[in-house]
Amino acid sequence: MNGASPEFRESACYKLNSDSDNLFLYLDYDIRSAEINMEFQHFHNYYEMFVLCDKEAGHLVEGRYYALVEGDIVLLKPGCLHKSIYFDGKPVRRLIIAFSLPQDHGLAYSVRGVLSMFNQEDPVIRLPAEDKVKLFQMLDEIATVKRNKEQYSDLFMLSRFCDFLYTLKAAVKHNLYENKELGEMPHKINTIASFIHKHYSEQISLQRLSEAFSISDCYLSRKFKELLGFSLVQYIQITRIRGAQRLLLTTNFGIQEISERCGFSSFSQFSRVFDKYCGVSPRTFRNLGKQGKAELRSLNLEKTAEDTHYGSYQEQTDLTKNATTSPTLGEKDYGIPF
Repeated sequence: MNGASPEFRESACYKLNSDSDNLFLYLDYDIRSAEINMEFQHFHNYYEMFVLCDKEAGHLVEGRYYALVEGDIVLLKPGCLHKSIYFDGKPVRRLIIAFSLPQDHGLAYSVRGVLSMFNQEDPVIRLPAEDKVKLFQMLDEIATVKRNKEQYSDLFMLSRFCDFLYTLKAAVKHNLYENKELGEMPHKINTIASFIHKHYSEQISLQRLSEAFSISDCYLSRKFKELLGFSLVQYIQITRIRGAQRLLLTTNFGIQEISERCGFSSFSQFSRVFDKYCGVSPRTFRNLGKQGKAELRSLNLEKTAEDTHYGSYQEQTDLTKNATTSPTLGEKDYGIPF
């Protein structure tokens, strides 16, 4: 063990309770390759940490790309859209830690304080060697106790994980992470993608994006599809649908209100687009969520004959309808591409 990343002997998973419980912990050691990259970002209703145990990979978080090296930790709060990105070549090892902790009674202040590190703007933690050794030793101890099926191992797993969280929170101030610089056009296209994630509840049109980012609408459409694999219209729609799924599962808002909050121009458009990508109505999706059966990882992303760089005529009409205000850019509206 060199301490650069958690010790990885074999694929294994260790679980305490289920993800619907107030107290939940899951460690998943596995090997991944480019063949299993998701098409679009997904979200969970629990906290998650991605720990890279190999040389390199990437992670897309709310439309922004982060380049990772061995030992990097990605912090993902509930509802955060994200996906791992693995490159062609040798499969890489990674550890996923998923968890929920009770945030009531006497623990509320401490738990919320420790979990506040998941709210930082950049979600990637890259620590000095001495911090990594200390942290990853805790994870290795959990794996050893669980692998050996020692008595009361669930209690040890929870106790050591709380130590890990507490120690990580203290070490965050030593974060060394700096993202890679990329070319001008990839950077601009993914700045737009990141902007969409922050402003999808607003009315967005191709024309206004091209004006705001000083790029012709035809060139923007072509490069967006080329770099991200989706037409601009599709990307906006899918981001809105993910936002709607999140609200359907975590709030009591009416479906009409959710439609409006997610930027759809009409309830009929929302219902049509939701059914197109999810295969069920918004109401059915909410009911499935109450039963723990809602599908969050995959969407129906099959391309149709009418999909172009601009999207279908109906989609483009929906996108530009009621688009009366131009998006404005803040100093923090930037992204890194994939």
